[in-house]
Amino acid sequence: TRRSSDLVLPLYEATCANSGCHGGADPKGSDLSTFEAWQAKAAQIRTRVVDTRTMPPAANTPASWNDEQIDVIAQWLEGGMLP
Repeated sequence: TRRSSDLVLPLYEATCANSGCHGGADPKGSDLSTFEAWQAKAAQIRTRVVDTRTMPPAANTPASWNDEQIDVIAQWLEGGMLP
């Protein structure tokens, strides 16, 4: 069984970090390059990704995340964000 964090990391790397928006090197938005940053922004991440589905923005990605990808993020957040 894969851990939720094993599924979140590829989503982050492919969509959030590589877009230049949330990576560690001079991010355009909030820096989410560390686990601690995710913990500090968990409420905002839940709102933007799970509730309003405004992240990732369609303009920055070839396609919005599908329900399965959003569920991965939601389950990880709700499950205590275990590393």
